[in-house]
Amino acid sequence: MIKNLCNIIGNIVIVIFKANRADINRAEQENLAAPLLKRLRFTKGKIEESCKGLESLIQLDDPVGVTLSAIALDEGLNLYKVSCSIGVIGVVFEPRPDALVQISCLCLKSGNAVFLKGGSEASATKCKLFFYHKERENIHADLQNPPHCRGDQGF
Repeated sequence: MIKNLCNIIGNIVIVIFKANRADINRAEQENLAAPLLKRLRFTKGKIEESCKGLESLIQLDDPVGVTLSAIALDEGLNLYKVSCSIGVIGVVFEPRPDALVQISCLCLKSGNAVFLKGGSEASATKCKLFFYHKERENIHADLQNPPHCRGDQGF
């Protein structure tokens, strides 16, 4: 699933850039500070950097189910410390479209479900990434649309 994300982003890069341009235009009209505008931009370089990061993540060993230590407590009674997923993670992040990609993939790799709440300044870009990934990967049958992303997303 993570491996496919770079291909998905590459296939919809024009759609992402168009949505990101809408976010930037709205942010400029709202006089968003220059450093925040810079983080809001989802450029070709940021996309390439995100994909390189995902490729590195894919190469890492699966972090779930690793025996970290074992102790023999008694004859036939062993205690094991085994890594496992946390379960559900909630993340609130600033308006950086690349953060959505990074956070969601880290959670997938570690076997966790995630609730994401990104800055509203990047809403159009986040919605395009969310809906396209959801539609193409069928992530989870119960996956709900974020409230600010309801409606036709142009797919």
